[in-house]
Amino acid sequence: MKSSGVTSILLLTLIFGSMSSGQAQVRPVLRPGELCSEQVGVAVATFEDADLEAAVRAALSVGTQEDLTCGLVSELTALTAENSEIESLVGMQNLTGLTNLELNANSITDINPLSGLANLTIVGLVDNSITDISALRELTNLSDLRLQSNPDLRIVQPLLDNPGVDAGDRIGLGGTDVRCADLTVLAANLVNVDV
Repeated sequence: MKSSGVTSILLLTLIFGSMSSGQAQVRPVLRPGELCSEQVGVAVATFEDADLEAAVRAALSVGTQEDLTCGLVSELTALTAENSEIESLVGMQNLTGLTNLELNANSITDINPLSGLANLTIVGLVDNSITDISALRELTNLSDLRLQSNPDLRIVQPLLDNPGVDAGDRIGLGGTDVRCADLTVLAANLVNVDV
């Protein structure tokens, strides 16, 4: 009974002490699938995958005790996390400043969180388990896309529908199961296709 009272006093001291010092700031914490654009800039972005969050923190030089605010994560322009055991990209939709993304050799299957990252120009997703690239349809700034060694990737129609994929762009599709007809269409548009 005595230890319970001491614990309560310590807890109250911590609560009131932090409130009176003015240091406690309550920030809204987003669920991993929520968009920062629907919240205030001080909201805290979160990630479904702890390994992805660790990579984002490392890229931003932010410790585990610091908040990843929406304003902060939107400033990240490059993220490299190869061989990092990342499975989910949920939460990445808030990395709106990204131009360069390298997530090779992970366990990624769903890239839908990339669909709104309009600034992406370089994307490396080599050696994952991606089957659907619909999320890339509207990413018109892509100039270098590497999808090699995604053996179950068969349909690249989203790239054919993407008006930004054109002459001089580079797309790596070796080790996929993409149809020759689709490769021919890409090559006819003067896209450099690596197979």
